[in-house]
Amino acid sequence: MRSVVHGSFSPKSIDSWRPLVQSAIQYLLDGYGEKGEMDLMKDFASPLPVLVIAEMMGIPAEDREFIRSSSNKQFLAAREGENRMQKAAEGNREMAEYLDPLIQDRLSNDKGDLLSVVAAGEKNGSYTREEALANASMLLAAGHETT
Repeated sequence: MRSVVHGSFSPKSIDSWRPLVQSAIQYLLDGYGEKGEMDLMKDFASPLPVLVIAEMMGIPAEDREFIRSSSNKQFLAAREGENRMQKAAEGNREMAEYLDPLIQDRLSNDKGDLLSVVAAGEKNGSYTREEALANASMLLAAGHETT
């Protein structure tokens, strides 16, 4: 299953993402240039990972806050609080419902993003739809956490 996306994380591929990351950084910094100050965690470090992984995956800009919220439910809620497993399951369901039509679209419209790579894995039989959804969800959430 890992072999489907493995090539997308080679040193050469990762190096090709440098302009994307630099663009995301510049976008965040530009938003605070006139203010002259920012909360480094809230205004920069927290939104940067979701901007980067969402761009790599081909997620529309207007959906990035949803991705962030859903990822938090999937992973943070599972670690703490009451009804944590219910919150994590809700995050998993939301993410699968969101990603399903995007993957369906990528089956016939390769956009050169990571969702297209995952969809190609389904198309060639490496993944079932459920596995494609789970892997896309994991890439988004884990990328959001680790970028």
